[in-house]
Amino acid sequence: MHYTRNGHFNHLHVPDYWHNYWSKYPEGYTILEALFDWIGHVDKMVDKLNEYTDEHVSFKKSLEQLKEDMTDFAIHFDKEIHDIRVEFNSRLDNFLTEIYDNIGDITRDKMDEWLQDGTLENFLEAVEGHIDFLEQNTYKLGKTSFTWEVF
Repeated sequence: MHYTRNGHFNHLHVPDYWHNYWSKYPEGYTILEALFDWIGHVDKMVDKLNEYTDEHVSFKKSLEQLKEDMTDFAIHFDKEIHDIRVEFNSRLDNFLTEIYDNIGDITRDKMDEWLQDGTLENFLEAVEGHIDFLEQNTYKLGKTSFTWEVF
């Protein structure tokens, strides 16, 4: 068997000049048939080995292409994530800037609304009730204070 450069093996070949060795003996043809049968089996094994070699080369190329595709995808994905982060941070900064710039107006408008509909008055009454409760249930000993929880 000779190994060729493309990774395939050649079939076995029985040289023609061996025919003289078979034909001199009466049972030589049987030996020739056995030899050809054996060569046929070896040739089938060589064909299968060559198929496996081709499949291996094809698989290796596919794997290299997949590696290249995955690398390209990772680079693209990383760029997309970076762009999304930049856009998110920009929008968040704009939102916070708008809130910060308008927080005084928003607070004043909300307080006026609560003052007009009575929500602020209800809130202040609730806070005063809690303060009274805390004052009644808190005992101060020096700098330490203890609160008794009443359920």
